Amino acid sequence: MIMTPPSYLDEYPSYYISVNMNCFTPFSYITTIRRDGWSSEVIADFEMGLPGLRKMSTVCLHGHECPIDEILESSPKVFRAGSYLWKSKGDTGPSTVNLYWEESSATSSSVLSCFLGKEKNATNALAKFMHSTILRRPGRSPDVARLDVTPQGHDYFDEIVVSMLIIERMRTSPSTIKDIPVSVFKELF
Repeated sequence: MIMTPPSYLDEYPSYYISVNMNCFTPFSYITTIRRDGWSSEVIADFEMGLPGLRKMSTVCLHGHECPIDEILESSPKVFRAGSYLWKSKGDTGPSTVNLYWEESSATSSSVLSCFLGKEKNATNALAKFMHSTILRRPGRSPDVARLDVTPQGHDYFDEIVVSMLIIERMRTSPSTIKDIPVSVFKELF
């Protein structure tokens, strides 16, 4: 996947995102994020599998690796949207900023909003991620997922992109191996 900025922001880089299965650990996937090309600098990568697998989920951002649960706290809520805190690890960790993501489910499609810290107000709003919600139809342009980053968020672009990708993986993955259809196992083995 290539994440490109709008044409009027040509000074900002594109992000090149690839996902590959870990061939030694089925159900564990490695996502690699590069800036400005498929063979350019790796900004980050993370590996996530299903809960209960022996392989720990990790993230490596700017050369610093740590377990995902040390940098990301999630607070899912029943019948309501969840919230996520991407925690700063100071100068020794992958992130130097606290990002607070909150999912709103007031409409039929949920939106993830990102804030600098836990205070939710317009001055510290950094980004919004909107899911694709409309089914494709002939003659109509496809609806695509969209990440809008405010000017205040430009300084934290790498952290916003990486944390959003990890949160989306968590939100859309089965919670346990028992939730996976049997047909998937037949294809793998």
